[in-house]
Amino acid sequence: MAQATGNPPQPPRRSDRQGNGVRISIAIKFAVFITGLMVVFMIAITLAALSQAEQAQQREVNDKGIELVGALTAALNPQWFIEDNRQAMENLLGKVQKETEPLGFINALVYDAEGHLLATGKRESQIRVSKNFKVIDSHEAAKSRVSVSEFRYEENPIRSFRRTIEGRVKKKTEKVGEVEILLSATRIEESKTEMRNRMLSFAIPICLIAAFSSFFLAAFFARPIRTLARDLKQISLGHLEHQSKVSSNDEIGELAKNFNQMAGGLKAAQELLIIQKANEHELNLATKIQQRLLPSKTPKIPHLDLASYYESAKQIGGDYYDFIRIDKEHLGVVVADVSGKGVPGSLVMTMTRGLLRMAAKNNTDPVEVIQSLNKALTQDIPTGMFVTLLYFIIHVPTNKLTLVRAGHNAPLLISKARNRAVFLGPDGIALGLDPSGMIFNNKLKPQRITLQAGDVLVNYTDGIIEAKDSAGNDYTEKRFSKIVRENLHLSAEELKSKILEDVAKHTKGFEQSDDITLVVLKVV
Repeated sequence: MAQATGNPPQPPRRSDRQGNGVRISIAIKFAVFITGLMVVFMIAITLAALSQAEQAQQREVNDKGIELVGALTAALNPQWFIEDNRQAMENLLGKVQKETEPLGFINALVYDAEGHLLATGKRESQIRVSKNFKVIDSHEAAKSRVSVSEFRYEENPIRSFRRTIEGRVKKKTEKVGEVEILLSATRIEESKTEMRNRMLSFAIPICLIAAFSSFFLAAFFARPIRTLARDLKQISLGHLEHQSKVSSNDEIGELAKNFNQMAGGLKAAQELLIIQKANEHELNLATKIQQRLLPSKTPKIPHLDLASYYESAKQIGGDYYDFIRIDKEHLGVVVADVSGKGVPGSLVMTMTRGLLRMAAKNNTDPVEVIQSLNKALTQDIPTGMFVTLLYFIIHVPTNKLTLVRAGHNAPLLISKARNRAVFLGPDGIALGLDPSGMIFNNKLKPQRITLQAGDVLVNYTDGIIEAKDSAGNDYTEKRFSKIVRENLHLSAEELKSKILEDVAKHTKGFEQSDDITLVVLKVV
């Protein structure tokens, strides 16, 4: 085959490119992801720490309040409530206030059984007037029969610890009053704030360190990927010989190896494509040459109606037909089939055509012509190849026909006068099988007939009768003969079309497996 060159594929136009958005590197994406992960992690830790700190402070305040209200309850004499001894209550509360003020003491209050204020440790009874009380659940408080609640006074959180005081009234134990301790809960919020500030001072540097570390780590791992991206761009520009230099014992190294294999495969595929296109070009030229070797038009002969058809199964076929004007009164007609298809069959067909035309020049004896053809062809035809051929010469003024058959399909003769169909089968073997020519010459026998008006002679190759349907069934000589007899009244061209239509009806679009050649002769 001829050498061919091809241009490398061009890079895509700008309008063909996708992803025109902002380009964000893997390193930045990885850094953002890790930083976000660290932020979420630190928030979770901070919330957990704040919750623990708050619970610890609440337990501490609750323990103090429960202890103080319990001690105050024990110190208060129930008789004071019965006797309404407020002075004794205030003296006790004042003493408690001095001793417990460093512990966050706000006030101590004593109420009678109906909830009326009797005495306070400080003269700030209005501090009890507030809304939005929040009951605090405490297991320890419940055990000590202390009710705990919280409210805000002047934007400061205050926790209330309240307990009932019981005494003997008319020989019965009943409620005589209540005592309440108010402690500052500011320490709880201060502890949360302090813990939050500590966690932030710890979390911010950690997140920054994580962001920078992940960025540099991702940049390190992304470097070979960026290299592979540049390598891929070289391939996209058509430099298929380019090889990646990335080398590592990990997945990226494996990816680089696969990339190099891909580049090598693309280069081989491109070379194969160039060769294939060159072959297709040569096949197209060979097809055009072969078509020019076949008759460009059917000759116009008085009293003879001729039609022909040729279709190769492949781009280049091995069938051959021809019309040879020997002289003014004689016309030679040949139909041949070369064993093998494609280029070898085409070359043998071309050789056969040239040798036959030389042998047939000014020779009206078909036996001599074909014997001479076999002698010349046998010397050059490749071993294992042969040619089946049908050749007849018709004397135009008298319609006398002399026919020889070298191993080819017997032509179908339909006699209108006798109303019968017969396959003409004179002896003969294919050309190219007998190098000495002795067997070939002895086997080759002519057959002479005279055609009458209305007679039809159909010459063909086995691509007609062996045309197969999807089930593998042949078209057969019987069906072939039937369609010809039924359309004997048609012209040669119309009869040819009917035959081809019936073959197509049989195959129903099934792929053609052999070349088809058809030459129809009708005497008019």
